[in-house]
Amino acid sequence: MLLKETKLSLLDLFCNFAEEEKDLESIRQNLCETPSFEPYLAFRRLDTSNLGFLTTTNLNNFLSNYNFFHNPIKIQCYINHYDQDFDQKLSYSEFLQSVLPQDNSELRFSISQRPIKRAEEFERAFIEEIEKKLAFLLNREIQFYIKFERQKRNLLKSVDYDGFRLFSSLAIRNKEEIGFEDLKVFFMKNSYEINDFDIVLMLRRIDLNGDGKIDFNEFEDAFLPKNKYSNEKQNSMAMKATEKNQNLKKNYPKIFDEKKEYYSSNNNNLKNFKNKGMGQQIEEIVEIMNYFLKIEKIYEDLKQELAMMDDFNLFDIFKVFDKTAKGFILPTELEFGLNEIHINVEKEEMLVFIRTLNVKTEGKIKYFFS
Repeated sequence: MLLKETKLSLLDLFCNFAEEEKDLESIRQNLCETPSFEPYLAFRRLDTSNLGFLTTTNLNNFLSNYNFFHNPIKIQCYINHYDQDFDQKLSYSEFLQSVLPQDNSELRFSISQRPIKRAEEFERAFIEEIEKKLAFLLNREIQFYIKFERQKRNLLKSVDYDGFRLFSSLAIRNKEEIGFEDLKVFFMKNSYEINDFDIVLMLRRIDLNGDGKIDFNEFEDAFLPKNKYSNEKQNSMAMKATEKNQNLKKNYPKIFDEKKEYYSSNNNNLKNFKNKGMGQQIEEIVEIMNYFLKIEKIYEDLKQELAMMDDFNLFDIFKVFDKTAKGFILPTELEFGLNEIHINVEKEEMLVFIRTLNVKTEGKIKYFFS
């Protein structure tokens, strides 16, 4: 049983995570609402050595230009938070996760569709406006870690502090992870008012692998001061992450086919779903949502990898299917074009794909929806 003071310190930390994430999201949206902001151009201007990734040196030099001065160790904390492959550098896709809005899907989609431009195409005043906003966002991210390092040290001073005990006291439903319901119960049991959206913000800030839950490594990363990590632990986490990513890539087609078969072949799914209890229905809905969120993340990563290719030209790709230059692609044209490159898909799947891209449901793909 945790002491009341320890529980209160933990609750305060969770709430502060939510408040900080809310503020950071506001700054992200402000940056992305700037019409001339183009993420890839911003990344390339930060990557002064043209290496394809960002380091503490890149970020330190950039921030210094706008009078934000930080210890490289604190800058590294920002990099580590978004660094999915544990190489201690920030790739373009990882950089995107830190600057794109999380709560405004329309704005996020709009940003991902902006044409990639060269710096010469912008006036110097526009570039300075964008870079000031970007520097402000990065500075706030780094300040986040500085602020919470102090608070985490206070939690560490609790007489009954034990990382595993703290984690176990929260991981009620599944002893290996903390989910939305676990946090909600924890707050309710301690008579602490919290809304569902704030719990989502907490999870998002602490959850590093994007599965909507907090495992023990993620919990330690969030609540232990950074200097408590040894190189051995960091290497161990990196090996686990690499192994997990390899397994996911290896098994993903199989997992996708199994899910597809389950949801398409069983005509009684809806009837069976209605006959289940509310709790089981909610669990299945959350599982499906998490599954599609993972698909969306893979989809976004693939798009960014494609966009970074030197010879990539979206208009040329569009013309492969729109052979008569109408400005849109019909389902039959999409099917024919895919068959030409030996990709066979069912007509229903194509229609679903077209409806996903075309928000006006006109049954065709226009260039600006692709």
